[in-house]
Amino acid sequence: MTQKKKIEVENTEIAVIEVTEQYLKERLYDIRGRKVMLDTDLAEIYGYSNKRFNEQVRNNIVKFDSDFMLLGSGDINHPESH
Repeated sequence: MTQKKKIEVENTEIAVIEVTEQYLKERLYDIRGRKVMLDTDLAEIYGYSNKRFNEQVRNNIVKFDSDFMLLGSGDINHPESH
């Protein structure tokens, strides 16, 4: 099992990004009067895949404020998709 983990780590590409104030401002969206960040952007900032980031949040939900996560009802489109 250790070998398998090692192989997965070796094949993983780590992207280093500079998280500046401007970078964060570009990823803040105003939806229904609330400032929000998409899970894909947060995952990128923290260096996780979107799937793994959501798993981490779900598995550690008690560590987050109650207003940390806003679940869309399917009527919110990513601005870049227009």
